[in-house]
Amino acid sequence: MVDLVFIVNGVYPFRFCLKSNIFVCLLVIRMNEKVFCIGVNKTGTNSLHQALQILGYTSVHYLDYQGDNIKAKIEQNYLDGCNILKGLEQYDAISDWDYPTHAIGIIKAFDIQYPGSKFILTTRDRESWISSRKNHVVNNQIEKAKNPNNPEPGLEWQEYDVEAWKKEYDERHREVLNHFKNREKDLLVFNVVQGDGWEKLCPFLDSPIPKVAFPKINTTHLMHKMKARLRSTFTYFFGN
Repeated sequence: MVDLVFIVNGVYPFRFCLKSNIFVCLLVIRMNEKVFCIGVNKTGTNSLHQALQILGYTSVHYLDYQGDNIKAKIEQNYLDGCNILKGLEQYDAISDWDYPTHAIGIIKAFDIQYPGSKFILTTRDRESWISSRKNHVVNNQIEKAKNPNNPEPGLEWQEYDVEAWKKEYDERHREVLNHFKNREKDLLVFNVVQGDGWEKLCPFLDSPIPKVAFPKINTTHLMHKMKARLRSTFTYFFGN
């Protein structure tokens, strides 16, 4: 018997078995192995999400296919003591999933319930991170002031607390690095802002490096650019 294993996009291994001149193709889907982005938001989580999609992962970031907030789902699953990814099992990469209250406990639950998974701590300089969060909240406030009934997801984030954010940032890094101490194969510290890209991500995931640039997405800038284009289009066709 000959066993040949082929890796496709670093995600699903195909095993071809040759026995008695009969080829059998078995697709081995490692349902319990996920990729978890465990950095706080505004640390390049959306860039990582896009990169994982390019690598072939079924990745979810903040909102699932139904438009539901995955933060609320995962938080409730944690509080209920059930499968932490109940209702999200179809995804093999998860990012922008956390509320700060139970984040560390949820990360530990990811690790316990999904052994063999990869964890990526996205990070950036703390002061630039705080500035990015402030800008995000201010933009939310502006959009909400223009239209108080705007139902767009994410606009409910209307207040900022710099001291609480500093505590959240420091605690996340301290607890994650402590939990994954001496587990370099399981945890990658990844800084998109400082230039980390395919050369660091792909070896960690055992994936080939794509022939496209690593995505670097400023979600706040992109969101407002798209809105400006929509407003311009609307004005062009319908007037002010």
